[in-house]
Amino acid sequence: MGLAKLLKFGRMLACCALAGGVLSPPALAADYPSRRVRIIVPYPPGGTMDNVGRLLADYLSQSLRQPVIVENKAGAGGVIGALSVARAKPDGYTLLLGSPGLTTFQIDQKDSELDLMRDLAPISQLMTAPYWVAVSAALPVRTLPEFVAYTREHRGKVNYGSLSGGQGLAIELFKLGARADLFPIPFNGESPTLAALAANEVQMTFSSINPLTPFVETGRVRVLGITSRTRLATHPDVPTVAETVAPGFDVTAWAGLLGPKGLPDDVRDLLAREAARFAGTETFAQRIRALGYLPTASTPAEFGQLLAGEITRWSDVARRAGRGN
Repeated sequence: MGLAKLLKFGRMLACCALAGGVLSPPALAADYPSRRVRIIVPYPPGGTMDNVGRLLADYLSQSLRQPVIVENKAGAGGVIGALSVARAKPDGYTLLLGSPGLTTFQIDQKDSELDLMRDLAPISQLMTAPYWVAVSAALPVRTLPEFVAYTREHRGKVNYGSLSGGQGLAIELFKLGARADLFPIPFNGESPTLAALAANEVQMTFSSINPLTPFVETGRVRVLGITSRTRLATHPDVPTVAETVAPGFDVTAWAGLLGPKGLPDDVRDLLAREAARFAGTETFAQRIRALGYLPTASTPAEFGQLLAGEITRWSDVARRAGRGN
């Protein structure tokens, strides 16, 4: 083919591509958003993640000057909602409020269509929180060392309430680090887990503080520690797992904003800036501190590093615990 024909052929291909939208540029942040934005919360209404999602939606509705709404798409430990975002057009109009379950689901759901790092784009972390180590008040223990000793003295008889996702693996890491003898009993949600704990149907669990508080106040459940590296300024009398039974232990839950892979950089960066501003607002800080969380903003790159590190960490814990093999 001669040079003239080659150039003509190239121009024809370019025209066809443009006509089909193949080479059309992504929407710019200056044009975004021009319509309603959805935040998918992959958990039922009424929980901590749902509350955070609605706070974020209210803030973004004002800052972006377009309606931002929450849609709850629960199921499969958060995978159903996350998969719906992964399949959405990467234009910034469908977002995901994610949590630690995103970094652990593939351990037990190896045939899942969703791959976190392949299919979703990190935007910003929003908050972190330790788990609270809670035991049935029926047990004759008041400290973490006493509890670990009790599990060793009653091998095969001490159970823990296990949820899908990060919580169950966090307790497996506790078992490994403290050399505690515990057997998992699966539950679907914190509420039934804590009800079973209060009834001494299970003897221990990790929980967030908000749903745990009523059971502690009525004396049916006892808090022995927290899973963060250091004590909380709001609860300085509650010791850490690291200082009592498992040196170096440091586990925190988190929540963050994600979008479909392929999200335009300028749209992603705009959302990251707004998410960081949201995490810095006093209204959000007060609300989530009451729920036992701490505001934590990050860049997309920092959030991506957290996700990759969590996947590696929990895959290793699962292997050591004999899960997901």
